[in-house]
Amino acid sequence: LGLMMSIDDRPARLCYQLPQPWKKGGDQYSNHMDRITGYFEGPFTATCPPGVVLAGQKFVKVHETGPGAYTPLDLDRVGDSDGVSLMGSYLQSYKYFEQILPSVKQIFTFNEDIQAAADTHLKNLVAGASPDAEPERVVGIHIRRGDQVSTDSVRRPIFRFPPDAFFAEAMSHFERAYRENGVVFVVTSDDLDWAHASKVFHRPNVRFSLFSKSVSDMDHNAALDLALLTSCDDIIMSLGTFGAWAGLLSGGSVIYYRDQLDMTNPAVQGHYNVEDLFPSDWISIGDDDLIAEKAVQ
Repeated sequence: LGLMMSIDDRPARLCYQLPQPWKKGGDQYSNHMDRITGYFEGPFTATCPPGVVLAGQKFVKVHETGPGAYTPLDLDRVGDSDGVSLMGSYLQSYKYFEQILPSVKQIFTFNEDIQAAADTHLKNLVAGASPDAEPERVVGIHIRRGDQVSTDSVRRPIFRFPPDAFFAEAMSHFERAYRENGVVFVVTSDDLDWAHASKVFHRPNVRFSLFSKSVSDMDHNAALDLALLTSCDDIIMSLGTFGAWAGLLSGGSVIYYRDQLDMTNPAVQGHYNVEDLFPSDWISIGDDDLIAEKAVQ
């Protein structure tokens, strides 16, 4: 998947090396490019070829240094070439896209069927949630568990799943900010059973996405959930790039868990950087904040 951009009037290209996903049992299914083009308007270019030669222009290839760290597109390394191409299997840092975010949002516009389904579902979820008036804000909550809460004793987790106190404080932040007309929270997750059972979400102004409950077509429902989140005014994210992209595409306020990386894990050190993952204007809540809030209470 290639995305063209310009830095200092010289061409640069982000190349995401799309993996080939596999179903359990070993049967290959559609590649990520097919999935992306099936849900978003695009246009998308083809996968970057070896050497990355475009319209007679030769690009120097640079590989990202880590899955969760920003690798600058250093044009001093270009030499006599026309531009630089960053090859990555992650590209998780928002810094790759901040200069071209309006174009990225346009490219990642959901197709009409997906967006219409998300709009209808969001309207139905919000209807009747605030008896006195239409809620002032609709806040999407994305909860990623799955591989991030694995009990595998061999593979040490890179991320720390947020405590319930994080979600409670994040929701309270929006409730304090929009107290007059109220807030409705819409929860999406890859583990909706956990979300339903968690007492922190047992609030009258919390709704749960029905897209998350269906397992008939996980890819399709993930696209619907992402469209649902990006249609919300603000975002509370737990872990992972699914929630981060919901925040980038929604354009509202985003709250994230600051202490989600296990900095004592050697796999994190030098490969992940919180400052590279989340924009400075996003709202962070960390363990220190939660301890201070508990002490006040």
